Amino acid sequence: MTGAKTEINPFDLADLKEKLPALESALETRQAQLFQETEQLQLRQREVKSHEEVVDSLRRILGTYENPPEKLGVKVSNALSAFAAGLVEQQSTKARVVEVVNALGAPVQVDDVLPYLNGANRDTAQWALWKADQDGELKRVAKGVYAPLDGPRGAKEIEGGASAS
Repeated sequence: MTGAKTEINPFDLADLKEKLPALESALETRQAQLFQETEQLQLRQREVKSHEEVVDSLRRILGTYENPPEKLGVKVSNALSAFAAGLVEQQSTKARVVEVVNALGAPVQVDDVLPYLNGANRDTAQWALWKADQDGELKRVAKGVYAPLDGPRGAKEIEGGASAS
């Protein structure tokens, strides 16, 4: 089906039998084209994602990284931006996880804190959340979901930054 319309008489069985193979072939051709276009789109999406990751990495290095929690509806303080950029003094992964969860003030999962851990892997971050719960520094509110001890609230400042409002 390259744009030309095929006239079909639905009451003429001989005509239907004659034109059906051509219509099936045209359909298969269009499906194959659609499959190729879909693959090309997915490739372009992966390329864009890769470029975004490079830009995000460069922003982190330069200290201009835009924090993902804003996408979660959490307002982020300047101190949290500095924290994500690695400008705050080094501390243990567990201590950083506790500080991030308390600063966000909302229940989080491991993927929510990973951007602030500057190179820590997912397993380490998950362990740090679990350990903070075990040590009474955070509370587990559901499987894989942790919150500050005083419960969900708005984001607050971290180490000298302005409070988010």
